[in-house]
Amino acid sequence: MSPHSNPHYEILMVSDGPVYLQVNEEKLTLKTGDCLLISPWEQHHGWRRNDGRGSFFWVQFTIDPAPAFIEEQNHTSALLPLNQLNSIHLRTTDDTRSEQLLIPRLFAPAQRYECLRTFEQMVHEFFHPKGYFKFRLTRFLCKLIELMAEDVLNGLLKDSSLPASYATYRNLIDCLHESYTMECSADFIEKTLDRRYEYLCQIFRKYSGMTISAYIQHLRIQKAKHLLQSSSKTIQEITADVGMKDSFYFSRMFKKIEGETPSRFRVMNNALKKPAK
Repeated sequence: MSPHSNPHYEILMVSDGPVYLQVNEEKLTLKTGDCLLISPWEQHHGWRRNDGRGSFFWVQFTIDPAPAFIEEQNHTSALLPLNQLNSIHLRTTDDTRSEQLLIPRLFAPAQRYECLRTFEQMVHEFFHPKGYFKFRLTRFLCKLIELMAEDVLNGLLKDSSLPASYATYRNLIDCLHESYTMECSADFIEKTLDRRYEYLCQIFRKYSGMTISAYIQHLRIQKAKHLLQSSSKTIQEITADVGMKDSFYFSRMFKKIEGETPSRFRVMNNALKKPAK
């Protein structure tokens, strides 16, 4: 009954209601099957005793990126991040906004019994740990969050499937990841994916915000950075390893993307690796 908070997210699901819970200044009466998501450091406590009734499951966890909370399921503006299928799948960014889950703060899931069963499986793993039990706990937690997020998505959209062009875009990314150190010409990409190069350029720019050729250069520079840090190869050797022929052009491209020459990048990173005396 005493107010408390913790540094993690917390999902609470009522298995036998009512449960009387106060979060900050808001007093809630939770019914059987209700789910509540509590943010890190949100103060919460019981505001009324249950007189012997009232039980619930709860789990604390961390998640990155942080989920987006939905207060009302008809709040369609919250769907905007779902359409931001940006550069998260590329190897040139750490941007994770498009992977953000939409989770309701308080709702009764349509798959209530599946959620309760998942909680029961987590409890069993927690009290009977063996082997990779932490991995299994994480797997059940992901299933629980997926059930909650999908419930919201299905309630807001009749069809939540992605367009066919997005599958082509993912196949194109795979193709580029496998062949960026080769010539990777327009003819090669066309033959590999059986699509016109002009069409592939359009969908790549649509979903990534950059051109195919620019992404190939980014991949080559990332490979070059790895070689500069982990090997003693010359600039000429690294140029050839990343699929480029002219080391002067390679150096100009490297400086354009990274803001410094390959030689300077190597010196600075080697200095960072040396232990302080």
